[in-house]
Amino acid sequence: WAKTCYHLAAKQGHAEAQFQLANCFAKGLGVAHNYRSALACYPQAAHQGHFNAQYKVGYLLLNGVGSPRDYHKA
Repeated sequence: WAKTCYHLAAKQGHAEAQFQLANCFAKGLGVAHNYRSALACYPQAAHQGHFNAQYKVGYLLLNGVGSPRDYHKA
């Protein structure tokens, strides 16, 4: 249920919902564990200035989680 609510709010551009939806994917909460999907959602919140989302994007890219390592983007 939470994933559905986060998804609806995220589509409307709500940064916290985008961040929480990414967390659902990253942790496998209510959905299949999928870092690629998380890495698709975190930047949406990060571009709106969400500090924790910015950190998560950097962490995932720096460590090559969900994508190849990219020190420049991280």
